[in-house]
Amino acid sequence: MDKVIKQTKWIKNRKKILVTLSLVGSILIFFLIKTRTISPDLEYSKLKIGKIELGEFQEVVIGNGIIESKNTILIDAKQGGIITEILAEDGDMVDAGDVLLRLSNDAVMLDYMQRETQIVEQINNLRNTRVNLYQNLRTSEDRLEEYRNQYVISKRQYVIDSIMLASNGLAKNKFEESSINFKFLLEKVKTLEKRKNQDKSYHSDQIFRVDNSIELMERNLELIREKLREMTVKASLSGQLNSFSVEPGQVLRQNQTIGRIDVPGKFWIRTLVDQHYLNRLSEGQNGVIQYDGETYELHLSKVLSTVENGQIEVYFDFVNEYPNELRRGQNVHVKIEISAKHKALKLQKGAFFQSSGGQYVYVLSDDRKSAYKQPVLLGKQNPSYYEVLEGLLEGQNVVISTYETFKNYQEIRLITK
Repeated sequence: MDKVIKQTKWIKNRKKILVTLSLVGSILIFFLIKTRTISPDLEYSKLKIGKIELGEFQEVVIGNGIIESKNTILIDAKQGGIITEILAEDGDMVDAGDVLLRLSNDAVMLDYMQRETQIVEQINNLRNTRVNLYQNLRTSEDRLEEYRNQYVISKRQYVIDSIMLASNGLAKNKFEESSINFKFLLEKVKTLEKRKNQDKSYHSDQIFRVDNSIELMERNLELIREKLREMTVKASLSGQLNSFSVEPGQVLRQNQTIGRIDVPGKFWIRTLVDQHYLNRLSEGQNGVIQYDGETYELHLSKVLSTVENGQIEVYFDFVNEYPNELRRGQNVHVKIEISAKHKALKLQKGAFFQSSGGQYVYVLSDDRKSAYKQPVLLGKQNPSYYEVLEGLLEGQNVVISTYETFKNYQEIRLITK
């Protein structure tokens, strides 16, 4: 008969204990791996080393510049229509007033001709009105002059008759006729003089109004004729004709841009800069470009505050001369001086910044057999260097190549093969 063996607590919980020990062991192994302070050996020759220097530092940013003509005017077809004649080609040098092309638009021509006819008719009517006003004034003046002559004659006769009446040489009834005629003409002259003054004032006011109306009509007429002349597209300034791509028979919309004229020899550089520098850029700041082995000085003349795709636009003028070979649309790199030069510790730029975010670096030991992680505080930058504010000393050597393979270690061993 078999004997029943009683299981102990160990046997009952063996599986649970083994699972627990395995889990604890895994955690310990993971912890040990994560807390190792020294990495596997790294070849010294594969690392890029930079030395902490004390010297002149200036914050500089590189912007992508495009050469543009400073004086440019767009060519628009102010009146839409069909191109009937082209008298210039893209790239030609043109003078102000040169005819570039001619348009045809029957509907516009007919409308303007009708309006021109109406205005000419109105001008003629106003001029006739002015002539009539002058004639009326002249008639009134002639009539007044006629009565004045009659008055002078009647006055002389009245004096003679008065003397003859006193000497009984004239009948009383004859004298009364002479007196009545004299007094009538006197009153008539006074009335006509008063009317003349009134008519003259009215006439001056009317002539002024008529002349103003004629002047307005003539301006409207000139405007219409100017619109008709716009069917011929001309160069508004002298320069080089660019982006002028048109063909005979092509239909142009009203105010459609068909090209531009650039004034040769007057360039500036439109530069795109990261929006981070918006509040640190102002007119008058300096910049330079390298072109064909030569350095050309620039100064900032215009800053646009509009941000597009994380960038802002700024414009640089040449301080003195500029390269004769410059052409619109060429790309250049513009070095923009953000701050003045000053003494500072500086560290050469490298791929380490992308790995550490500029929060730490690996500093080489004196024997160059190891490097340790050192927290740092970096400040401004330029295309070649970072400004070192804290954490490093002059003369120290720093790994400036990427840290991706060892950034989790506090120290790395360096070997030379």
